[in-house]
Amino acid sequence: MRQFAIIAFFAGLPFFARAFQQPVFAVYHDETTISQSFFESILREDSLEIKLVTDFKSLRKAKNTKDYQAAELRFTDNNGKYTELEVEVRPRGKMRRRVCDMPPLKIRLPGEKEGSRTLKMVSLCQNTRQYEQYLLREFFAYKLYNMFTDVSFRVQLAKVEFIDSKGKGAPMKSFAILLENEKDMAKRVRGFELSSGAAEPERLRTADVELFCLFQYMIGNTDWFTLTAHNLVILGLEGKDLPVLVPYDFDYSGLVNCPYATPDKRLDLMDVTIRYYQGMKREEAETSKTIQYFLSKKQEVMDYCKNFPYFDSRSRNHVTKYLSEFYETLENPKKWRREISQHSDLWIKL
Repeated sequence: MRQFAIIAFFAGLPFFARAFQQPVFAVYHDETTISQSFFESILREDSLEIKLVTDFKSLRKAKNTKDYQAAELRFTDNNGKYTELEVEVRPRGKMRRRVCDMPPLKIRLPGEKEGSRTLKMVSLCQNTRQYEQYLLREFFAYKLYNMFTDVSFRVQLAKVEFIDSKGKGAPMKSFAILLENEKDMAKRVRGFELSSGAAEPERLRTADVELFCLFQYMIGNTDWFTLTAHNLVILGLEGKDLPVLVPYDFDYSGLVNCPYATPDKRLDLMDVTIRYYQGMKREEAETSKTIQYFLSKKQEVMDYCKNFPYFDSRSRNHVTKYLSEFYETLENPKKWRREISQHSDLWIKL
């Protein structure tokens, strides 16, 4: 693995160097994209009511392809305007595409620029109340990360009525998550995307990356890897010489605890609820600052858990207990030195 890291570093270094040498103003601009305009028009604190109309039998049959098909979104935006929008949808994802009745979707909005007119939708995996709770736990994780940094994906919770355009079967109504477009997120934080070669381990010993890693430990998520940019986006930011990592896809976390989620066999963990820190080694005083920042957010985190309006009692109890255990570790210096400081850099050996 160390050999692979070295190869990846030298392969990615020229691009990485060019990315940080170019002027920041040449990387992003203020032009509003199609996806940004749409997302801003629906972004709200409460859930959004949407109707998605398409041929769902065809969609399920094609869930292992990347073929788009015609669909229609019906919704009322934040200005009270009712819209019936002709769009295209296709399946996306890896594991969920295989195990879910309804795979996650990519929605392509009307327009010409491909990269700036798509949004991801995380839909209900199985049509049960418990799977809806797993989805709500994942939405909660996104909102949790928003509390710690603006360099994160914004998400919108939607109550979606899935209507078959062929009239086959009764409409299904469930929650779904709409994610901010990657390029729009990067532009919002005045950054630009980098290739996976930019995330060579020695360049990740920073406060920003430590925050990312401690959050992943907080929610019990090990389903990410920097050298392949698995479940993360690597950004260059204005005023920073080193990359910043932005996470997504939390269904394999212990906080969500989906039935299909299993740990990587190389980690030798019994289940995904067991935390395993995968961060970089830093000076203890530096790590202590990151920990103090998380501790300063404890009341806000636990209040949000208590007041999150969509959890049933089982989810609220699980999330409350899981986050409380995390904070118990941070409040005990002996524990966090053992579980975090002394455990850092271990993932490189995988």
